[in-house]
Amino acid sequence: MKVTPILLAFVLSAGCASQPHPTASTAAPAAHAAGDSSGDKPAINKELVSAGYVARVRKDRVLYCRNDFVTGTQFKRTTCYTEQEIQALNK
Repeated sequence: MKVTPILLAFVLSAGCASQPHPTASTAAPAAHAAGDSSGDKPAINKELVSAGYVARVRKDRVLYCRNDFVTGTQFKRTTCYTEQEIQALNK
């Protein structure tokens, strides 16, 4: 009866050990190959950054993110918008 928990622990640890994490040497060539060929970086709107947004680049798009409190809680939620979406919200 004590064999079952030991066997279960062994199976779980063997399952986790069988999937190696990518190392920096194997992940770097893939990231370099997937990079943009033009080398141009998107422009960041400094007015939005000074207004409290944090600029993040995702999939060659600039998103402006901010942390808001969820109403009635102390939990924070990160919301991200494009520059056009922020302009539409401010109208």
